[in-house]
Amino acid sequence: MDFKSRPGIAVLSALVLAIGFLSWSLSRSAKSGVVSASDLASESAQQIHSQCETLGQNEFIFECYSDVLNDYMRSTDARQTLQLLDSLQSLGGYAQANCHPLTHKLGNLALDYYGSVLTASQYYLPICYFGYYHGIVEEYISTQSDMRTALTTACGVYDDSNPSENYAEWYQCGQGLGHGIMEYEQDNVLKSLQDCDLLDPSFDARKICYSGVFADDVTGEGETNFKSALLSKDYINVCNQLPENYKQQCLNAKTS
Repeated sequence: MDFKSRPGIAVLSALVLAIGFLSWSLSRSAKSGVVSASDLASESAQQIHSQCETLGQNEFIFECYSDVLNDYMRSTDARQTLQLLDSLQSLGGYAQANCHPLTHKLGNLALDYYGSVLTASQYYLPICYFGYYHGIVEEYISTQSDMRTALTTACGVYDDSNPSENYAEWYQCGQGLGHGIMEYEQDNVLKSLQDCDLLDPSFDARKICYSGVFADDVTGEGETNFKSALLSKDYINVCNQLPENYKQQCLNAKTS
């Protein structure tokens, strides 16, 4: 029989095979009490939340959410997956208490999927204390031979041929780098700023990185287990005690 001449039969055959595979997958998952991630990703946030939150041990819950986020990102994109995660954490429970490490994980996955810090950072949304940025840079640093190589290659070389379009991406990546460095340096602001100084100063790369460090410090004051809190309420005095090249970005971050 010529399937090319009988498209209806070909489609029906493919559908039967797909249903058979789905039934096998669900049956296999049901034995372990876990619905497959690809099936969960197509469900509503409430359904996903209900499935993952009932798995008992934290490592199982984290794995459930991680698998869903991975599948969802690959079928949509990282920004829509961040929106899904925001919906999940609004429902409370583990997803809310651990939204930051879950965005970390999504950042790890996004770097592997998109292939570069610059590309992955374009999908960022401001949820869960910049965890997405942290995860991207964390994953990137882990693949490089040393910190200097990691920092100086993360965002590539700025393309000034079309500044109106390219600068926003450059800024997003550079600020994300500052957030990621803070994660790497365990919230040590001064060390993180000194890491930013490894960057070529062209096109404000260092200043943008500083802004990411200070923004991370400001928002981190409300984060669980945050260590730094360099920017106290007396921010003018604190900022003025920093070396001259850091002061303006410090003041900008705190006042904004």
